[in-house]
Amino acid sequence: ESQVKPQRADVSAATAWVQRLLVFNETPLVDVAEEFNRYSTRRLVVADPSLRSIGVSGVYSSTQPETVLGFLRAQPNLELRETDDEIRVVVRQQK
Repeated sequence: ESQVKPQRADVSAATAWVQRLLVFNETPLVDVAEEFNRYSTRRLVVADPSLRSIGVSGVYSSTQPETVLGFLRAQPNLELRETDDEIRVVVRQQK
């Protein structure tokens, strides 16, 4: 009979929704986009497959999901291409 070891719960992440926070800890960008899309009218799309697993960390407001976009815009290797319906994340082309 195998025993299941209890896992420490990340209480801050578990209760973050009550505080209207998005908490990421090296969360893959594709999962960040999925969470972002729950709160935004424009969809965040990870257009370049090589970016899907990039880890994102930080605490962002779910009532102001654009705070996530501000973080992504500040990344030197990412570019956001925005339309009325979606925000596509692509690899920034070097000049």
